[in-house]
Amino acid sequence: MWVDTVELVDEMLDELAEAPEVAIDLEHHNMQSYRGFTCLIQRRVGAGVVWKRQQ
Repeated sequence: MWVDTVELVDEMLDELAEAPEVAIDLEHHNMQSYRGFTCLIQRRVGAGVVWKRQQ
């Protein structure tokens, strides 16, 4: 699920707050940039929904 509204951020945070376990995966972009930046954040709550946020 893409998180691109305030409502979806709130929904994601509510689910994360109640989760017994959370997995986080960060993707880094550094083409044409010395420092680069985080371009994709993926979070998984238990065996449920994978939340994605792309910059």
